[in-house]
Amino acid sequence: MNAINWNAVIQTLVLIRIGQELGTDSRLARALHEMVQALLVAWR
Repeated sequence: MNAINWNAVIQTLVLIRIGQELGTDSRLARALHEMVQALLVAWR
């Protein structure tokens, strides 16, 4: 696996953990998810 694949794995695990901590219905969890998604789209 190259560095990009490892980054994707780590990002996924972090998002899962945030979801577990905040709950999937939390407005904060949704806002964080949207922010991370926007950053990932802009970064690529």
